Amino acid sequence: MNKLTKICAASALVFASNHSFAADVTITIQNLTQGMYFTPIAAVAHTPDTSLFEVGEEDSPEIQEMAEGVSLAGLTTLATSISADVLSEPTAGPLGPTESVSGAFMTSDGNTVLSVVAMISPSNDGFIGLG
Repeated sequence: MNKLTKICAASALVFASNHSFAADVTITIQNLTQGMYFTPIAAVAHTPDTSLFEVGEEDSPEIQEMAEGVSLAGLTTLATSISADVLSEPTAGPLGPTESVSGAFMTSDGNTVLSVVAMISPSNDGFIGLG
């Protein structure tokens, strides 16, 4: 399968830690694109030695499922397998241009890195990613 189109969009995120400890995390994601929508959205707190995607490398089946099939099921399973914490679908529908959404979740000890992914629409296989 071809590499999926990756678009980096600006997002406002609050997440910083140099220590390993559990934390309540609140994130705000703002769509700064013109004419693109984000759906579904997943924020994943994980350890520094894991990642959801790598720029320039072929995407995992889980990312492909999200970007092509509008499903977070594979990413949720992947996150569980690496003991990550997941905030998925903080909005009930697509996040339109200039709109923002906030959500909160508790991270586990050691999950100090935040990745955010979402499908972009209209697109048949593109996604935004912050890692």
